[in-house]
Amino acid sequence: MLDLEITSYIDERQDPALATDAACRYLEFLYNTFDDWQLALAAYNGGPGMIRNAIIRSGGKTSFWELRPYLPTETQGYVPAFIAMNYIMAYAKEHHIKPEIPKLFYYQIDTIQINHPVYFQSIAKKLNIPVETIRYLNPAFKQNYIPMGKEPVALILPANKVGDFL
Repeated sequence: MLDLEITSYIDERQDPALATDAACRYLEFLYNTFDDWQLALAAYNGGPGMIRNAIIRSGGKTSFWELRPYLPTETQGYVPAFIAMNYIMAYAKEHHIKPEIPKLFYYQIDTIQINHPVYFQSIAKKLNIPVETIRYLNPAFKQNYIPMGKEPVALILPANKVGDFL
């Protein structure tokens, strides 16, 4: 539905950029469907059909909190957990919560397009970096291998290694 490729070699749901874009498009679709962010979040978790069925079973109620008893247990907790996570992010300092320092910052990576198959091990050896770094930067590739595709494929590398790769 959201044009993400899933094969035995690649799972674009694991690509942070592609998955984030797809999630945003899907949430927008759900919001446009239900005209309510809490119902959109519940539908994101359980599916729009589950929300429609809960509305029917409730006698036409359209507030998440009124529909909650008609929803599966997981979805009943999903929206409150989402709200709690937003609270934690907004008030992290007050609760002495500190973010984990990323392995690489965005400005330290670069993306190149490749149009030939390659193993992560070959890249790691050529660039003298751990395979784990390549795997961390390219989580959509399931087998430490980038297959030949119809279109060029994005490979993310540390920016200071792109010239060596090229």
